[in-house]
Amino acid sequence: MADRPIASVSGFGGYSEGLKAKSSEAWTVENLEAFLAAPTTFAPGTRMVMAVPDPQARADLIAYIRTLPPAREAR
Repeated sequence: MADRPIASVSGFGGYSEGLKAKSSEAWTVENLEAFLAAPTTFAPGTRMVMAVPDPQARADLIAYIRTLPPAREAR
């Protein structure tokens, strides 16, 4: 997920309009931070409405996300 374009897994039809509008951007550390801190501010129309208010929890989550392998294409 990290460092790939937002809303970019082909064949996945579950992206909100808010995330589709951000598809020209990538999931950088900064964008992940902004999205997790305030999802509806980062991507109005997103289906994710629960923020991660604690800065350390966001940092830990982003560190974990950056260890994950690249997304597989949806079938």
